[in-house]
Amino acid sequence: MILTLCGFMGTGKSTVGRRLALETGFDFIDLDDYIERKTGRTVREIFSSEGECRFRELERDALREIIRKYAPGNHSAGLVLALGGGTVTLPECARLIKGHTRCIYLECSKATLVSRLAKAGGKRPLLAGKTDRELEERIENLMNEREHIYRDCADRTVRTDTGNFKEVVEQLCGLIRSCDI
Repeated sequence: MILTLCGFMGTGKSTVGRRLALETGFDFIDLDDYIERKTGRTVREIFSSEGECRFRELERDALREIIRKYAPGNHSAGLVLALGGGTVTLPECARLIKGHTRCIYLECSKATLVSRLAKAGGKRPLLAGKTDRELEERIENLMNEREHIYRDCADRTVRTDTGNFKEVVEQLCGLIRSCDI
C-alpha cells in the first residue's frame, strides 16, 4: 500500500509521515527530500533558478518513479509518502495519487498555518520574503486555490490543528488496522 499525505505546507505531512512509518513498519519518503537528493539541489534553488513549473515537472516525474517502485508486486513494504503542498495541483499528479495510492488530507485552519509558517521563516519558496500580512494573504489564496483539490484527492481528512501529531498518528494507525483507508 502507498499511503500519501497531502495538504498545505505546515500541516505536518513530514512529521506525521515519519512517525506513521515508524509505527507501521512502512518505508517513508518525503517527496521534496527525494527531489533534492535526486537533483543535488534544494527545492528553493530549483524554484529560484528554473521556476515553479519546472519544479512541478520534477515532482511529477519523482511521483511516477516512486509509484512504479512501490506498485503491488514490486515492493513488499508499504510506503508513507509525504507530498509537497502543491503536488496535487498538477492534474496528472492528482490522477496518479487517486489511481495508485490511498490519500489522507491533513487539514488545518488558516490561523494555525499562519502561526506555524511564520515561525518557519523563509524556508518555503512560495512564502519567502513575505511580511506577516502578506503571509496571511498568500496562505488564504493558496487555500482558496488548493483546498478543493486536496479534498478531491483524499480518501480521508484528518485535522492537525492541535499539533498533537502522536494522536494523529494513532488515528491513522487505527484506520490502517481497520482497513478503513
